[in-house]
Amino acid sequence: MTINRHPAKPIFLLTCFLLFFLNTSAQNKQTVFGTVTDSTTGQPIPHVEVFISGTTVGCITDNHGNFSLKLPFLPCTLVADHISFDSFVKPLTDGGNLNIKLFPKSIQVSEIKVSGKNKRKQNLNFFYSRFVPNKSNKIEIINDSVLYFERDEMNFFAKTNQPLIIINHNLGYKIKIIINEFRVQKTLGPKGEQVKLNTVKSYEVTRLTAYYYYEPLEASTSKLEQYRKKRLQIYYGSYRHFLKSIYDNDPGIQGYEIKVFAPVPETAFYRIPKLNSPAREYVIYADSLKVYYCSDQKGFPVSQDERSLRHYYSQEVSTIYPTKKSFLIRENGTSPKLSFIIDGPMIVDCFANPLPDDYVPELF
Repeated sequence: MTINRHPAKPIFLLTCFLLFFLNTSAQNKQTVFGTVTDSTTGQPIPHVEVFISGTTVGCITDNHGNFSLKLPFLPCTLVADHISFDSFVKPLTDGGNLNIKLFPKSIQVSEIKVSGKNKRKQNLNFFYSRFVPNKSNKIEIINDSVLYFERDEMNFFAKTNQPLIIINHNLGYKIKIIINEFRVQKTLGPKGEQVKLNTVKSYEVTRLTAYYYYEPLEASTSKLEQYRKKRLQIYYGSYRHFLKSIYDNDPGIQGYEIKVFAPVPETAFYRIPKLNSPAREYVIYADSLKVYYCSDQKGFPVSQDERSLRHYYSQEVSTIYPTKKSFLIRENGTSPKLSFIIDGPMIVDCFANPLPDDYVPELF
């Protein structure tokens, strides 16, 4: 994902790795199971959190280190996390038996050196301003002490030694995020050369490689209804909703209009044939795309046919800058890794405010 703050113009490069599983048989497609053990002793490890990255699907290993998970979709990435061990991450293309060995943690909190409280405070403020812009009590980071930073005149890096815990009171989730890399850079234009971080007239590009696990918050009936409405507002008009319209081959029906800039307008999204997988592979053959999202007063899509019948509808414009690399779109509109840059409102402007990949929007 990519975000930009004033005075730099926002650009969004989507590199969040929220991956999945494929299928070989009906049983394997539904379940992954196995045992988690210590790589040094061979003993089973209880109380390991095992989850499918980017989803609400997870469990805790029992006293014998055993786990079992039903897979929400394919492909995906499984993560096993324990406070005393390095996280285990494995992209999966099917279910079945998976025995996991965890290695003792290589980075301890006591080993992280910060030269002065003022420097850490500056780095935290910089991180917050990019990760949770317009911070409010709706989104709380509970344990920012797990963050550590590196910074030079060209790059800002942040990582975690334990999952970052976020309470999202806006969407109703407790989110655990393992950050492998959070990088901020500046460039001269969307695809321009990199410049120093203190360059004023530039684009700020933020890249995130992370693994997310969502736990729905318990709430009253009225609060759950608020969460439902907020989730729909986040979903409609997002890049995920747009990708769903591409997968369904009906962007016009789902409120979108696409304007393609050379070289080949009629084949902007070219689908690469892919066998034995519900996910579809695409390449964008264009220099850039303008994507218009048309919506009613509630933010719901207004189809191409409806627009001529309405007196009013709003329109938002985003720009996609392709890289000519292929990417996958799953049936629900999510993607393991996108290969293009988005500039505009189609991207969620907060890394702590995305929806789970297994979220299913309710019909309206």
